[in-house]
Amino acid sequence: MRPILFEIFGLEIKAYGFFIALGFLFAIRLAVHFAKKEDADPELVYDLSLYLLLAGVLGARFLEVVVNYKDYIQRPLDIFAIWKGGLTYYGGLIAAVFVSIYYMKKKKMDFFLYADICAPSLALGLMFGRIGCFFAGCCYGRVAPPGSLCVTFTHPLTFASPRGVCLYPTQLYEAGAAFLIFLVLLLIKKYKTFKGQPFILFFLLYAPVRIGLEFLRNDVRGEYFNGMISTSQLIGIPLIIVGLAYYFYLRKKNRLT
Repeated sequence: MRPILFEIFGLEIKAYGFFIALGFLFAIRLAVHFAKKEDADPELVYDLSLYLLLAGVLGARFLEVVVNYKDYIQRPLDIFAIWKGGLTYYGGLIAAVFVSIYYMKKKKMDFFLYADICAPSLALGLMFGRIGCFFAGCCYGRVAPPGSLCVTFTHPLTFASPRGVCLYPTQLYEAGAAFLIFLVLLLIKKYKTFKGQPFILFFLLYAPVRIGLEFLRNDVRGEYFNGMISTSQLIGIPLIIVGLAYYFYLRKKNRLT
């Protein structure tokens, strides 16, 4: 599509970074809005968001390097070349969750109060991130059969491969799914029956979507069991099982009266 959106005084503004930044700004503003409505401290949300941004980037890069360690052993300096691409979403998400648990415990915050406040923002940020992926050409899909809804990437800097061939727009599929999850979480958040419900539902809704989309993806993202399952599927399947168990546990423990 358009990996470089525009230039300012000779500085190239890359689409992926631009949409990631835009998503972060929208996500934090939404979380602060909900914090004010629910008598939570918006300043803590601002502070937490900065830690989560850092944890998300480092965690996403860490998992990317672990999954593709053979490539990085040959080019170790590329580990730090984040601008070349290579961020694995689940790595960032998991790192962000652990950092948020530590931070909220340290600040004596109600974890599920703030987690529910931030849940819709997770989906909103993901949507913007996948739009950035579409422009950059990363996270691209398989070659689509004739007559399919597909996109041809032709820009010489695109990450998509092969160029000039119609591919499934998996980035847009996931962006659309993230937007639907965002709408569902807004509704659930308004009518939730227990603390933690929107937060856990984000994982339960996203994991099946990601598992399904992995079958259409064609970028390098780690394969196991003779190529039958990808890294995200390997994480997503137990995530659903644990998420369901935790959902029913919280429904019994944290029911609102």
